[in-house]
Amino acid sequence: MKSQVTLKTIAKALNLSTSTVSRALADQWDVNSQTKKIVMELATQLNYKPNIMAVKLKQCHKNNPKVSKQPKITIKEMARQLNLAPSTISRALANKKDISLSTRKAVQALAKKLHYRPNPIAIILKQQHTKRASA
Repeated sequence: MKSQVTLKTIAKALNLSTSTVSRALADQWDVNSQTKKIVMELATQLNYKPNIMAVKLKQCHKNNPKVSKQPKITIKEMARQLNLAPSTISRALANKKDISLSTRKAVQALAKKLHYRPNPIAIILKQQHTKRASA
């Protein structure tokens, strides 16, 4: 029986932290594009699938008022604060080159200041949608 491929499996193979692997798979703006590429390639090669129970547990942990003291920061909230469209915020966080460098830096600085983290459920849904579209 094959053992399940985990974030730790990928991290160990690439000599990276599990946090970096997780953020790379989530296509977060604070991970180098080359690192994202090698992580994604190995994850695909090893047929990595996120552990749904871990994702849901993390989501419940985040939504627990006893654990999470700060309000959830959303792309819409960041867009409101910067007077930009949510799609611009999303593209800036993904470091898309069609967004000006000054806008990308402003969005990324605000995201860091507010401790913005993408919704893990949305990430999984996006990945599943992308897989279906490419199939």
